[in-house]
Amino acid sequence: MGGLPREEGLSLIGLLLTVAIIGVVLVLSLQTYKPVLQSFETGGGSAASFKLDISRAQMQKLYQMELLYYTLHRSYATWDQLVADGQIAQGYTNRAQGRGTPFIPYFDIDIQVSPNGFVITATPSFAAGAPPGTPVLKIDQEGNLVEVPSK
Repeated sequence: MGGLPREEGLSLIGLLLTVAIIGVVLVLSLQTYKPVLQSFETGGGSAASFKLDISRAQMQKLYQMELLYYTLHRSYATWDQLVADGQIAQGYTNRAQGRGTPFIPYFDIDIQVSPNGFVITATPSFAAGAPPGTPVLKIDQEGNLVEVPSK
C-alpha cells in the first residue's frame, strides 16, 4: 500500500533508556569507589590502608555482581558462575597466588551460597604479601561489610 516509508534509526525512547542505564552504572561505580576516593582527598593513610580501601571497594563490586546475577537468574552465584556469566572477566582468579590475576590482591575469596543469600569472604594471604594485621572481609546479601581480625 502506498503510505509513508518507515524510517530506521534510534528512537527518542531508546536513546533516553540508554542514557538512564549509563547513569545507573555511573552512580553504582561512584558508590563502590567512594571510600577510595575519600582516601585520596584526605591524602591520608598508609600503603596498607590504601590496599584495604581497594579491597573494600572490590568486595562492594562483588556484592553488586551477586545482586545483578540474582536479578537475572533468581539465584545467587558461586565464583565459577559469576565468571561463566561474564560478570567477572576471564583471567581473574579468586586466589591471591597462582595462575591468573587476583580479583582482590593479597586476598583469597570464598563465596558461600544458599537459597536465601550469600556470604563473600576475603581472607588475607600473608604468603602473597598481605600486610600483618590485615582483617578478613565479609559481605552478605544485605550489603553488610564486616571486618574480622585475622588470626
